[in-house]
Amino acid sequence: DFYFGEMEMRRHDAEAPLTERAIVALYWGISGYGLREFRPLFSLALLVFCAGVIISKWGFAAGHAPLTEGILFSLNSIVALLPGQRTGSVEGLTTAGRVVVISTMALGALFTALFVLAIRNRVKRR
Repeated sequence: DFYFGEMEMRRHDAEAPLTERAIVALYWGISGYGLREFRPLFSLALLVFCAGVIISKWGFAAGHAPLTEGILFSLNSIVALLPGQRTGSVEGLTTAGRVVVISTMALGALFTALFVLAIRNRVKRR
């Protein structure tokens, strides 16, 4: 409870730099300061869906692909962090597709870490 209160005070502090308040606000919105376990999972699911839409429309060099193929490709880019483990070919992507895959990999790792942190905090409190 004290940690949550401290973070709320930091988020609402008018004297703090704007960047710090923005980072704390994102931390609150995405994971509830590492205390809410379903927010990072929802954020991860939203990331996979949005990245899948972008990849299916503008990511493949061959043109539009079905939405399910884009979603599976974006999910695979989160699960398989090493390029050799991917089933899809990165060479068949446009520049926008590569940027989306790299962003999805980074944000997917972040959301997964926030989920693990929230689970750890939940188990530790009991």
